[in-house]
Amino acid sequence: MPLRAELLPVPGLMLGTYPERIAPERKLLSRLARQSVDAMAQLSRPPEGQYKKFLAQVREAEKDTRGFSAEELFACLTDTRARMSRDGLTDPLLAHAFAAIKASCAHALGIEPFDTQLIAARIMMDNRLAEMATGEGKTLAAAMCASAAALAGIPVHVITANDYLVARDAETLRPLYSSLGLTVGAVTQSLDRDDWLRAYDADITYCTAKELVFDYLRDHTVRSREKGDLVARASQVGSSSSETMQTLLRGLCMAVVDEADSILIIDEARVPLILSEARTNPHQMQYLRQAMWVASQLTVDEDFRLEPERMSAELTGAAAAKSMN
Repeated sequence: MPLRAELLPVPGLMLGTYPERIAPERKLLSRLARQSVDAMAQLSRPPEGQYKKFLAQVREAEKDTRGFSAEELFACLTDTRARMSRDGLTDPLLAHAFAAIKASCAHALGIEPFDTQLIAARIMMDNRLAEMATGEGKTLAAAMCASAAALAGIPVHVITANDYLVARDAETLRPLYSSLGLTVGAVTQSLDRDDWLRAYDADITYCTAKELVFDYLRDHTVRSREKGDLVARASQVGSSSSETMQTLLRGLCMAVVDEADSILIIDEARVPLILSEARTNPHQMQYLRQAMWVASQLTVDEDFRLEPERMSAELTGAAAAKSMN
């Protein structure tokens, strides 16, 4: 089912300035859990011939742009972008977008995408995984999917495995995105805060899963201190604390996961993604003073024995008796 315009995950009046998926109600989860495995499998399976039909629509749309210069393609895309923002991600509009993106690949990168890449990009637009063999061009397929969504006004995060791939893919594909009128950013650990903000403000942002999760958690701590992100951003104006209070992301609108096998495989995880914050314990000093006083009343070898090799101390029965008194 095509995504209607009013359902597009775009920051604005409908979803606010920080869209993110809302967890379903427990009743809905229970109802889904009761459905049969066969029925769920059927829902996740695309209709027979769906993508072949879409490929035919792209070829038909290519007739309208055949022989266009880069400038003419850009002008054609302006109309397509407006229509997608108004009507949503319908197959006919996506076919026109993919045709223009395919032609832009030839102009900007000197590469014409294969049918398998077009189909993979369309599969990803349906929130499905597209399995591609090494050498089939999954990076370009992911870029085409990201481009189509960004043309509709959706901020896109392209998540890949490491900082090297983040920087390489963003820079390699920058000519394509520029020819489509889109901006691209790359979030790596070497960026300062201003560049970090600019990268997240781009139409398409390349980043690693770790950076995205930590930055989202940091945003969550900022937004949880305020009544809402609009208040948080308003409070930054003229404030010296704006650097610490400003959110980084524009929400979690859409993610295209490159290298999905290495990013989403849970049993290969090594480091948990945990963001911690220092908390003050008002009773801590009291506990420490009490412990120091108790320790000062004990006598070595009588109340406790030192274990230098284990760097520990063991209380004796005499110390236990003192504590009872």
